[in-house]
Amino acid sequence: MKITKIKAPFTMLIAIGDRGSANNVEQYLNENKYFGGIVFMGKGTAESDIADIFGFGISDRDIIACLIPVENKEKIIKDINKITGVETDRYGLNFVIDLQSASSNLLEILK
Repeated sequence: MKITKIKAPFTMLIAIGDRGSANNVEQYLNENKYFGGIVFMGKGTAESDIADIFGFGISDRDIIACLIPVENKEKIIKDINKITGVETDRYGLNFVIDLQSASSNLLEILK
């Protein structure tokens, strides 16, 4: 079966924070009707030099991945930064990955 690729109006949000931070991020995403996310419980860290840059001395992390609309990505990432506190006093990393396309099957699931 051939899967047709179509332009996706989504980007992938990745938020990595302290264990327990996923609850607040999930609540924000649900309240704003951004569904379809997944939470991973991370264990371990990067090489020491990279870990030091991002403050990843503690190895227990929550990792949240969620598809969000491209047109709202700047607002969403700013809101997530406030929720996780990465711009003030918390350690973590929040970023988006632009998606070039998605199968029509995936977009149908997300409707």
